[in-house]
Amino acid sequence: MGVAAVAVLAISIEEVYAHICRRRAERVLHDVRQLQVGKSTFEDARAVALRNGGGVSPYDHRGCSTAHCTFEVVLKHYPILLEVWGQESLLLHVLPRLGLQVWEGGGDVRVDAGIVTCVTYGVLVRGSGGWLLGHEAEEFKAVPKYLQDRTGQRSYFVRWANITTPGGGEGIISTVTLQANPKERNVAADFDCLTRLGGCTSLCQIAPAAFADYVKQTGRMPWLEEHDPNCGKFKPLAASPDDTKHP
Repeated sequence: MGVAAVAVLAISIEEVYAHICRRRAERVLHDVRQLQVGKSTFEDARAVALRNGGGVSPYDHRGCSTAHCTFEVVLKHYPILLEVWGQESLLLHVLPRLGLQVWEGGGDVRVDAGIVTCVTYGVLVRGSGGWLLGHEAEEFKAVPKYLQDRTGQRSYFVRWANITTPGGGEGIISTVTLQANPKERNVAADFDCLTRLGGCTSLCQIAPAAFADYVKQTGRMPWLEEHDPNCGKFKPLAASPDDTKHP
């Protein structure tokens, strides 16, 4: 079998694997979104976690009972070619052009007194530029103190985040409260980059609807990629896009 034929076969296998991971991610996102903060129960949260291969979070050291528990589901897509070949620096630039992304994501569900009080789900995507692109959505029964000054009386708001994991990156966090309407919840949960083939390779692609709201709320863009056509639709929303910084 020639080199070209081997390459085509390897890419075909990657496409199938990526499709399986993406479909699983769609199912997890759908299931987590069915949980209702303030209404769903401990058993509802546990059932969603177990059904999707998750369980009790190892990062919550308070233990797990109906009084308090955090469940989590973790998803990852790491192309097989990276495992076999190992040329990560090269393949991270090549694979996105083939519609193959390195990403990880999932959801956390917190239960207090037998009722779901917080649902968080998100994704980190390795962009072709090497940095991480992130989008996280969270819904609280009661907004934590560290966010109360930012939220005010708003039922939905978006903030920019500097990702501090190795390699760094940028991301968006969309927060909704019990008072949010269906439209606000749908915008916050726009995870097209996670569930579509090819994902996202630029900051302006990561969560278009949520990012547009962020620019409207703040009048600025925390980043601006001059050569990214996806950024064009956001520029008119910013107060002074020319003064924003590059990642």
